[in-house]
Formats: sequence, structure tokens, C-alpha cells
Amino acid sequence: YNRWFGEEILGHEATEVRLGRLHDGAPLLFNHDRDAHLGIIEEAKLENKRGVAVVRFGNSELANEKFNDVKDGILQKVSVGYIVHKAVLVEETKDGPDVYRMTDWEPLENSLVTIPADNSVGVGRSAEILESMQREFEAFETTVDRSARETEPKNEPVINTPIEEKVMPKELTEADI
Repeated sequence: YNRWFGEEILGHEATEVRLGRLHDGAPLLFNHDRDAHLGIIEEAKLENKRGVAVVRFGNSELANEKFNDVKDGILQKVSVGYIVHKAVLVEETKDGPDVYRMTDWEPLENSLVTIPADNSVGVGRSAEILESMQREFEAFETTVDRSARETEPKNEPVINTPIEEKVMPKELTEADI
């Protein structure tokens, strides 16, 4: 994702993501709005270098409305709110933005969103999940898959040289990312 400081890549190796908050009942929100609480994250894990979560919707009017939009395929996109603890400069460019990989980051919440930063991320991106969604959401759970679609090109940089670690500029704080 393009940020003011350069291109940001969220690492998805087991050593790069702190899942503790997600394992402790982190919120499921609508459009990252703290006042639009839809439910909680029941389970979160990294699977094949992508994040996967099982969520449970609440019983509020808003949660029921958004759950129905998910079931109907209207609300399909997801996003994650997070803080960065460490970033590594992956590629320094002359003509474009520098590329940073977030090698230590912590998800705080998951959101169902209308306009995602990464359009390839969404609800139920595997055949098995889609089949379970079609069984009328018997357990009122859905799986969130943060992987790129198989049919879309992946924009991960190819790196053949050692990665040089640099400290982020002083003006860049966790709140800015």
C-alpha cells in the first residue's frame, strides 16, 4: 500500500505478526469505526503467508444489518487496523517510492469495509469457505482471508540482494503508519 513515506508491505511470516490481541477477542468493526462494533474475532492465524480469521457477529441492529450484507454478497471487503513496531527498507528507488516491509506489526482490529486499501482482500476467498457461507451461516461465523486472489498478479518485490535494515525517519511514528 502506498503511504506518504513509500510503499508499505505487511510481512506475513509467523515472526512478523503479533497475533496476541486478535487471540484476545479483538473487535470486528465497520469501516474502522470504533463506534460501529459488529462483533469479535474468535480465531486468527497465518496460513500460507496470509491472515485468516473467524469472526462472530453481535446482535445489535448494525451487526445484523452488516451480517445480512455479508451473506448477500454486498459487503465483501475487509481491512485490518494495526500498529507497526519495526519496518525494514527493502528497496530504495530513485524514480519512485521506497519500499518498506513491516517486519514486526500488530493487528488491533479487523473491519468490514466499503473501500479497502487492498482490493484483493475479502470475505470467504476459498471454495471451502464459500460453500460454508452458502449453508446459511449456521454458526454465524465467517472467515476473513487477507490473501491476493489467485487470478490477480502479485506485486511482491523480487529481491536478489541482501536487505539493508534502516531506521525509519524520526518524523515517522507508529501513529503515522
